[in-house]
Amino acid sequence: MAKAKKEAVVSEKTPKQLETLLATKQADLLGYKKGLAAGELKNPNVISATKRDIARIKTALAGKEGDK
Repeated sequence: MAKAKKEAVVSEKTPKQLETLLATKQADLLGYKKGLAAGELKNPNVISATKRDIARIKTALAGKEGDK
């Protein structure tokens, strides 16, 4: 159920909003990886969740660019 909800939220955004969200998620992922290496990250599962979010955003962007 939560997966369908995330996909619906991503598909409702404009390409510009998706690009901004993608940049934010990629920056977050970098921070999480640095935190993991430093031993400061409490929940390493956020890395895989962020990777999945990035993939969803990229898929939505590709679909919107294909519509043009």
